[in-house]
Amino acid sequence: MKNSSVKSNSRIIYLSVGSMFLGVLFIDIYGIIVKFLGDTYSTNQMVLFRNLFAIIPLLALIFYTNENLKIFKNLTKKFIILCFVRGFCFLFMNVFYFIAINNMDFATASTLTFSATFFIVILSI
Repeated sequence: MKNSSVKSNSRIIYLSVGSMFLGVLFIDIYGIIVKFLGDTYSTNQMVLFRNLFAIIPLLALIFYTNENLKIFKNLTKKFIILCFVRGFCFLFMNVFYFIAINNMDFATASTLTFSATFFIVILSI
């Protein structure tokens, strides 16, 4: 019994590390694409197209699940307001990230993006 538990724990750890690696890889590819398109398109256009392309899998997920109507039954006003606040924060994060990528070296902007958590911890002390 103990041996199978160790195997499942190591599988979860490998899956977690692999997911983190893929996430960082995709964020870097995302930044490279933004840097490449920054001279051609404005920041507003890139944010618009990024959000339009991101909503397609979300809508597909909602429509193809069996619980698509149950999701919207128990919504409260507080939850909807929090979702809008979260959406606006994410929108501003995208705008500022695109501006930073376009106006700075890619390596500097990426380093600042990934080191932001350390700055938050240091400033909260």
